[in-house]
Amino acid sequence: MRSVFAFLYDVSSVEIQKFVDSKNASQGFESGKPLYVEFWEDWESDSVIVEEGTHLKFKEKCGSEVSCVLSIGVSGRDDGTEEVYSYLGELLKNYKGFAMDDYTNHLWSLSEIQNNKRIDGHLFFDFEGWYDQEHTNS
Repeated sequence: MRSVFAFLYDVSSVEIQKFVDSKNASQGFESGKPLYVEFWEDWESDSVIVEEGTHLKFKEKCGSEVSCVLSIGVSGRDDGTEEVYSYLGELLKNYKGFAMDDYTNHLWSLSEIQNNKRIDGHLFFDFEGWYDQEHTNS
């Protein structure tokens, strides 16, 4: 499984829960969908998944505290790129925030994702590119 995260601000968790429910993405992989979305209540303490200090980087970038964090799991049996881009596109178009993938500690804006910005030579959620790079350099 691969993951992306959405760090949202100036929004209530109730409002985001309504968005998540409307997309039926919290039903889990057993529903046959490639995405599984869940809220993180205490995301700052989970430094194993999200690099320590991300909350400080977020505050510096947007001048606000994180209101809500979504963890979006992507099934390993699906590519999931189109679904991730679509889901985050709609989410970040309607709510203020940034996304982060498993591969960089960069906080991606919607504009950066849509305009194919590269960080360390890779697009957002470029799992194939990172895999190829790692196996080419091994």
